[in-house]
Amino acid sequence: MDTTKRKKHQVKRQAILRGVSELIADYGLENVSLDQIAKHLEIPKSLLFYYFRNKEELVNETVDYVLDVCREKSFSYIQDTAVPPDRQTFCRYIEKLFFFDQSTEVVPHLRAYYACYNLALRDKSIKEKFFRHQEEIRGKIKNIMLYFAENGIIDLNDAEETADVLYSLIDGLSNSLDFLKDEGRKRKLARQNMLFFLEYLHLPCEEKAEG
Repeated sequence: MDTTKRKKHQVKRQAILRGVSELIADYGLENVSLDQIAKHLEIPKSLLFYYFRNKEELVNETVDYVLDVCREKSFSYIQDTAVPPDRQTFCRYIEKLFFFDQSTEVVPHLRAYYACYNLALRDKSIKEKFFRHQEEIRGKIKNIMLYFAENGIIDLNDAEETADVLYSLIDGLSNSLDFLKDEGRKRKLARQNMLFFLEYLHLPCEEKAEG
């Protein structure tokens, strides 16, 4: 396969994976059939097997696709160290992590993520994908904590533990907010989780928190 054909092939595969991720966000991974996928993409069912050897390969690559998209979204919040190393910036950074985007653009990706997550609870290979994904995010968080610590903004006894605590609070908050309809309760819960983390760091930033 020459370079042009290979690129077209890859573009089409990505389009299929994107379509599958849209379906599983609404119906769940196990409830989506090949017939539904073909209908959603407006292609013959047989064409799916031109791009993917079988349904197992399609499912595995869909998980990779969903994790890649979620990684990109996550990293847009867990920024790199190119920020002013001061207390105000740190508090704004933490606030941004807890008052995360609940827009219509982001939520479907999260629904697809949790559809794949359910499968990871029973499939060892997919569980390993999630392990690597979460470890990468924790690593990013650890690096930003070290950045602020090295610049004297926070005190760290254990950067890895701090990253684990922060990740767990944010991940648990995300799950809880999915089942709350009242925006006031959502913001209050987010604020309480954020203040708990700042307390853990012995760094009161309440004046920077959202009310």
